[in-house]
Amino acid sequence: MPETVLRDYSEFDQSAGLHRLSRFAARILDAPEAIVAMSDAPGEPILLHTWAGIGEAAARSRSAMLGPLLDGTNAPLAVDDAASDSRLGALTGGCLAAALPGDADGPVGYIAVFDPEPRSWSREQVDTIVDLAGAALERRMLNRALAALSKVHTSASRLGRVVERAAHEVFMFDADSLLFLEVNRGARENLGYSIDELRRMTPLDIKPEFTKAEFDELLTPLRTGATPSIQFETVHRRRDGSDYPSTIRLELHDEPDGGTFVAFVKDITDQVALSREAQSVTARLAAILETATGGIVGLDRAGRICVANPAARHIVGRLADPLPFAWPPDISFLDGEDLKPLDASADPVNRAMAGQKIGGEITVMTRPGSVQPRYVRFSSAPVPDIQGTDLHTVVILDDVTEQELNRQKLERAGRLEALGQLTGGVAHDFNNLLATIDYAVQLAMPQVVEAGQRHLAAAKTSVRRGAALTNRLLAFARRQPGMARSVPTRDVLAEFETLARTSIEGALGVAFRVAPAPADLRVYCDVGQLENALLNLVLNSRDAIIGSGRGDTITVSVRSVPNIGRDAARLRESHDSYGADTFNESDAADRNRADGRARRYVEFSVTDNGPGMTAEVKRRAVDPFFTTKDAEAGTGLGLSMVYGFVQQSGGELRIYSELGHGTTIRIVLPRGNETGTREDPVDREDLPKGSGERVLVVEDDPQLLDVTADLIARLGCAPVPAASGRAALELIDAGTEIDLMLTDVVMPGGVGGFELAAELRKRRADVPVVYMSGYSTISDSDMGAVVAPILQKPCDPAELARTLLRQLQAAD
Repeated sequence: MPETVLRDYSEFDQSAGLHRLSRFAARILDAPEAIVAMSDAPGEPILLHTWAGIGEAAARSRSAMLGPLLDGTNAPLAVDDAASDSRLGALTGGCLAAALPGDADGPVGYIAVFDPEPRSWSREQVDTIVDLAGAALERRMLNRALAALSKVHTSASRLGRVVERAAHEVFMFDADSLLFLEVNRGARENLGYSIDELRRMTPLDIKPEFTKAEFDELLTPLRTGATPSIQFETVHRRRDGSDYPSTIRLELHDEPDGGTFVAFVKDITDQVALSREAQSVTARLAAILETATGGIVGLDRAGRICVANPAARHIVGRLADPLPFAWPPDISFLDGEDLKPLDASADPVNRAMAGQKIGGEITVMTRPGSVQPRYVRFSSAPVPDIQGTDLHTVVILDDVTEQELNRQKLERAGRLEALGQLTGGVAHDFNNLLATIDYAVQLAMPQVVEAGQRHLAAAKTSVRRGAALTNRLLAFARRQPGMARSVPTRDVLAEFETLARTSIEGALGVAFRVAPAPADLRVYCDVGQLENALLNLVLNSRDAIIGSGRGDTITVSVRSVPNIGRDAARLRESHDSYGADTFNESDAADRNRADGRARRYVEFSVTDNGPGMTAEVKRRAVDPFFTTKDAEAGTGLGLSMVYGFVQQSGGELRIYSELGHGTTIRIVLPRGNETGTREDPVDREDLPKGSGERVLVVEDDPQLLDVTADLIARLGCAPVPAASGRAALELIDAGTEIDLMLTDVVMPGGVGGFELAAELRKRRADVPVVYMSGYSTISDSDMGAVVAPILQKPCDPAELARTLLRQLQAAD
């Protein structure tokens, strides 16, 4: 090893030598931190020099711990994990240290390297730090004369051994000729060259990526003194032609007899392979996360979302927020039975953060702006404490809304089937018992005094109520398609009005109205069951109005439904509609017909302006025995039997209700013909087409907004969607060009359809308006300042097209 190089690493003074030694120790032992602590005499202040990120306070603390362990012994200290050695206090990771021996007074200092991570120290590394300690003392210049010349050779020998055994590859080459001067054993073995061969070579012979000009440019900052060292990655080529990636730290040491480059080289083949494998794993994991249909969420210890795939972002409503972000506070989890918010102890996110493993619990998740509750399958598992990751818990959210709604429908159908079987076997016998009681009461009445007759009259009334109930149960239990016949809807409503008015007129403050029916419209069903179903709906509306004190009108109406259409079919997938299997099959067959024909239907509606239904009531409305009335006032069978009748008739039951605005329940039934049977499929109406007119579509239900916008586009117009009245006003105020506004009537946010139309008139008096509503009783007086055509939802495409184009033409 050249004397000039040895001098750079062995002749230490108080200002720079110790620092150089600590730096050399860190590199040669592949440790990120090192300290050298020395004093010139016992009791004098310690001179501390550190390398790689140890502050002076931390260095003094470490020196204070090492001192008592190294005093009085020449043995080095090698600790794989300081956390398991109580002598080292709060220190963690690996520690390797040796004393700088002095005279009889004891050591004059210490040299130590540290690694924040636990590590095992090899025998060679222990010998290396001992040699470094000896070499430092033999050449130190702390107010003492240089030792004898023989010690220089001893020091050089020791430093030579240090370099030879170094964990890194060490290269030394001449600053002018670039010929290698020294190459340690690790480098020779990796390259496959002998030292004699290497001394005839330069770095360019093992660096295929560099030209001579490029390498000279790389060395320029060191030669000019612009920087003390440079670090870069490159590729070294072995004697056998194979390459290996390396990281290099290169320094230039100027000496009177010439400069020398010293390179510390680390073979990073394993790290590169691990990095590539990690990148491959990361790419595969990212692909899995991107394509997974379930939402995958990673939470850190603070409860923030630090991992979220696209499905999870969609579910929690944070599509663009940068990670990490807090779990949205506006998300609520509800009880699946009564849709009430879960308390904090039952909240699945809180339980997951507490370390609980949750295995596929079905819960209801809701957030502001959602149209209906979302059913999710919630799973979670805690993440083991693994260094390098901030993950605490992984949560998987599977949207099972469609499956859960289907399950509920199947369960409801099963309950109704069981109820039908029960009523079919019991109701007849129960009716006979009631008849026996009724006869006995009639025979006893003439034979008792007046007071007793009052009790018998009460009993007779109860018997008649029971008989009415059993008759309804028997009607529900029947499976008699032969009872169906084709009758004019006008006759049905006339007879029904006579039947129902007596029951309604006794209710104070409730107005009952039956709208005129088209003269040629016929319905195909069991008329007796239809009248019974309509009566159930009217009585439900009456009881809701009286019980809540809200509302004053019940209206029964009928209209033709030319065909169901694919738009209404899409809406049925998630809205409150209950179609019979035969109805859905018939509808699907119509939509797949090649001749353009389809069956027509008849829709009976019962509408009230009462209190409306909550989401929970609406969800369970057709469940048998579910009722919101007092125990003495209702059985919970009325609407379920209406549903049973619709199922038997091959029709569909639709519930439309807004809390505080009332309820409309529609019964869609097959259309009849004049021969007394069901009408055959007829030609679909041709849809009139627009000419690119821009239609502002305002609807707070996202799915209905999407369906309506799609329908308007197919009509030849350009839809401009808005999810609320306020959003529509913002578009109008921003100068968005529109030719017509189609708006829902009842919307949240304080701006309903009528208010929106009034604001539009103030800004754009020339733009026509068309209303949409699920209610069938809205009058011109209800519309306020802007009276316009109103369409019932879901609307027949042909009717929508005609209405829009008629309004557009009237505005021209």
